[in-house]
Amino acid sequence: MEKPFVFVHISDIHVSRSNYEGSYNDFRHFVHDILPVLSPEMVVNTGDITCSTNTDKQSRVLSIVFIE
Repeated sequence: MEKPFVFVHISDIHVSRSNYEGSYNDFRHFVHDILPVLSPEMVVNTGDITCSTNTDKQSRVLSIVFIE
């Protein structure tokens, strides 16, 4: 029997300035703790990544999450 193709679809993660610590920590928890359990072949992110215009700080946040 073939292993099923597993992918995760996330949408509208909304890392925001107003709730920076909460939104960042939630997303980081998902990436570091939840995704490894699911072990998907692919992750698709659609929708809004941030709640406001992109800032250097928000760009660094997303980079840090995926680099760590």
